[in-house]
Amino acid sequence: MKKFLLIAVMAVLGAVSAKAQVRLGGEVAVWYNNDTENTSYAFMPEIGYKLNNHWEVGTQIGFTGHSDQDGLNFKFAPFARYTFLRAGIFSMFGEGGFAVATAKHKDTAFNIGLRPGVDVELSEHWSLEAHLGFLGFAANKGGIAGMQQSGFGFDFANGTSFGLIYQF
Repeated sequence: MKKFLLIAVMAVLGAVSAKAQVRLGGEVAVWYNNDTENTSYAFMPEIGYKLNNHWEVGTQIGFTGHSDQDGLNFKFAPFARYTFLRAGIFSMFGEGGFAVATAKHKDTAFNIGLRPGVDVELSEHWSLEAHLGFLGFAANKGGIAGMQQSGFGFDFANGTSFGLIYQF
């Protein structure tokens, strides 16, 4: 079993380094609600692997919080991304995935849906990325910060975030 695991790890590392298509980065999001006078925030490091010029798979793992909430929430969000338009340094993509979040008091939330986004290549290795909303279903028992409220629909304001990506 140990030999199999070692061979599997070496195969994955070899495949990842062969074409240098690993992307590391993350997003920071902050939202202030005037009605409730609360601030929500998220810090979501990201790792992705480019399968080809159009497809990428990856995950975000990080923390979210809310100014009127005790403690931080843990969030896990795997995704698959399809880049459908490239124009010079700009590209547009659609990202499908789901997210699961847990809070200190055993509250949980999840969502599943689509997120449109844009990517601006700053150099061969660096790019800026923005997600512009969320279309899908969410269930949020306990009001976990950084997750949509329960329901189905399009959330532009709370679903907007920006990130910086480094591609190896």
